Amino acid sequence: VDMAQSLIEKRKALQYSNEAESPFQKNQGEIKSAFSTAIERAGKDDVPDLLRISAQLSESYFYPGEQDIAVSAAERALRLTPSAAGNLALAKALNQRAAMLGDPPNANQQKAVLERAEKVARQAMSLTKQPSAEMYYWLGATLEMRGSHQDADTDRKSTRLNSSHLVI
Repeated sequence: VDMAQSLIEKRKALQYSNEAESPFQKNQGEIKSAFSTAIERAGKDDVPDLLRISAQLSESYFYPGEQDIAVSAAERALRLTPSAAGNLALAKALNQRAAMLGDPPNANQQKAVLERAEKVARQAMSLTKQPSAEMYYWLGATLEMRGSHQDADTDRKSTRLNSSHLVI
């Protein structure tokens, strides 16, 4: 994981290029390889690191392949230790992946990813006595992307109602 993080830092100094043999694209391949290896080797003690990787990379809008790594990290965390946090991480990563698939040619793929995101967001909520506002938010965001505006509005209202229970 440390190697992958150092490669992400190195990327900041590289000039973006779509050329397959460019230093930037080579660095992208190294990042993906380093994270993939770390995810495959992760054990139960590494679940917090997997969730952190998923959170970090699911928010990477400029590097689309990183959503796939985020999904893989969350899936691995869930296989090692099923939890509400793992399901929420996977819901976020899938939601972000779906956002990157938003072009019309990818509409069917986006629909399938969003259906899965909804399922795991609901699973996260079912695994806790008091679902968090963040859980409601991601479920609502997923439903909204799917076009289920009525369900999304209901879930966002629940977020406002439950936000008074949050500890800041």
